[in-house]
Amino acid sequence: SGDGVISKQEFDYYMKRNTKHSKEMIHDAFRMIDRDGDGEITMEEVRKAFLQKRREVNGKSGLGGGEEDELLMCSRDADALFERADTSGDGYLSKMEFELHMKRNTKH
Repeated sequence: SGDGVISKQEFDYYMKRNTKHSKEMIHDAFRMIDRDGDGEITMEEVRKAFLQKRREVNGKSGLGGGEEDELLMCSRDADALFERADTSGDGYLSKMEFELHMKRNTKH
C-alpha cells in the first residue's frame, strides 16, 4: 500500500503467490493427520493433530495447566478448517479436499 507497513492482508497475498507446496508435502501432512489410515480425515483427527502440534511448539508433553484453553483453541481451529475445506459437507476431508484447501489457503 506504500505506507511502509505490511498489513496481514498484504503479507498473506504475498505468501500465497510466492510459496509453493509440493504434492508430496501435502500428502505427507494428510497421512500424519489421518491416524486410522482410512483415507479420510475426521474432525477428531484434526483436533488431535492440532493439539499435538500445539504441545510440541509449546514444549508440553501431556496434560497440564491451560489444557482447557488448548482444547478449545484446537477445536475452534479444527471447526474453521472443516468449514472451509469440507466442500462436500459430509463431515470428512478427502485427500482431494485437503489438497485443494492447502493449495488455496495455507500461509507460511
